[in-house]
Amino acid sequence: MRISKKTSIDFSNLNYLSESAYDSSKWNLGKGLIANNGATAIDKYIAPDFQAIRPMEESTAFAVTQISAYNLSSTICYIFGVENATGATATRRVALWELNRKTGARSWKGFITMTLATATAHTVRDFKIDVKTEST
Repeated sequence: MRISKKTSIDFSNLNYLSESAYDSSKWNLGKGLIANNGATAIDKYIAPDFQAIRPMEESTAFAVTQISAYNLSSTICYIFGVENATGATATRRVALWELNRKTGARSWKGFITMTLATATAHTVRDFKIDVKTEST
């Protein structure tokens, strides 16, 4: 049996988690959760963000699969998707969207084209994001 409990949310005490930033004294919002501080009581909630990524509606349309998210900061999440090519090819495009974790607003940032190792045909079977920060 699932029990629902109505609890008021102190929107000044939210912790928009970046990687490993848990705080036991706050409402912790992990990947894919947004908080809406609406005008009325029914509009104030924390919920999963169920937006659909619609790559075919972007300026350079191509189907994506294997979506991966990365929390860039406490308020910004990057969402990556690798091109869903129907055949094995030597190149793949990786699309990027930016998600505002406080409002749920999403924006298309573009894509890069990768040439795979040895420029021979490959089929993408797995996709993960590894972020490396560099400075000069």
